[in-house]
Amino acid sequence: MSLKPTGADRTELKKGEASLVCLLQALEKSVLIVELKSGALVTGEVESVDGDMNIAMHNVQMQHLDGKIESFDVYFVVGRFIRMVELPDDLAVEQTIKQRIGTTERAGRAYQRKPKRKAAERR
Repeated sequence: MSLKPTGADRTELKKGEASLVCLLQALEKSVLIVELKSGALVTGEVESVDGDMNIAMHNVQMQHLDGKIESFDVYFVVGRFIRMVELPDDLAVEQTIKQRIGTTERAGRAYQRKPKRKAAERR
């Protein structure tokens, strides 16, 4: 079963590149703490992040405001419910963003169509 959100097309790549979503996308396979607007804390390993900041995670623990802790094998955080994402202390933010944008530019080129050759050129 794939946890990757759908819609990874050129528009998604550009959307992530034009915002700080690219920083979260660069942190795939990292353990992050996400605070939801409800006040709950979600801690787990990031599987993928899409252009709308929806985060697919696994090995997740969720701590509710009342202190109750729940565990999930997989969890999907809807981007509009995120209040804050706690970034690792040792993260070089500027370098990570530049590296991620370079990766998306290379991936975006893969989506570009090659011009069709004329019938005379094919022979």
